[in-house]
Amino acid sequence: VFKSQGPPAAPVEMKELHEPCKSVATLQIARDLRNDSAQQISSLLAELPASVRKFMETDNKDQELDISDDDARDLSIQTNETAIDLNISDELSNIRMFRDIVEKQKSARQLLIFLLIKSRCQFGSEKAALAFTTAQRAMGELTKRKQILQDAMELEGATMDDLEDDGGDNADHAAEEGNQEELTLDWFKPVAEDEEPASKKARVE
Repeated sequence: VFKSQGPPAAPVEMKELHEPCKSVATLQIARDLRNDSAQQISSLLAELPASVRKFMETDNKDQELDISDDDARDLSIQTNETAIDLNISDELSNIRMFRDIVEKQKSARQLLIFLLIKSRCQFGSEKAALAFTTAQRAMGELTKRKQILQDAMELEGATMDDLEDDGGDNADHAAEEGNQEELTLDWFKPVAEDEEPASKKARVE
């Protein structure tokens, strides 16, 4: 296990992550379609007899093929009919497209990993949690102030109609307070402004 600073920590917009994710997912469909063809060709070539493979590996680029009819017949008999019927141009084109798709997916995944490291996997939850807990504390303080005001108005004989909720249902108010308690974020630990969160340090294992 070792630590690496990696790229400097910086905010990453969700749309920045969306693009490489979309690219990987979209290309995967095309990759799956051509993967079967690539696997089929690989299997056919692996099943070729040794004599056929030896002939294929012979350098015949600069010389005319000198093969007798008998040898040609023997090679055709030993070779799978599916391999003989292959359209070499089409298959080579499929293989090249398959390679291009794999390379594009690799680039998209590399970009995605870079963005994840750059973001430190922080996408705004801490900021939203801070805003939520701040508002929650304000609501709690407001509730206390309201209760103090109600008590004071009762002692003074003033009307409390203006302080009642629209529904006037204390049960709904209690339920609302209960829901607020359920939304308590136990995982959120606010840090001081001059303290660097642990999430800012990239860790690579």
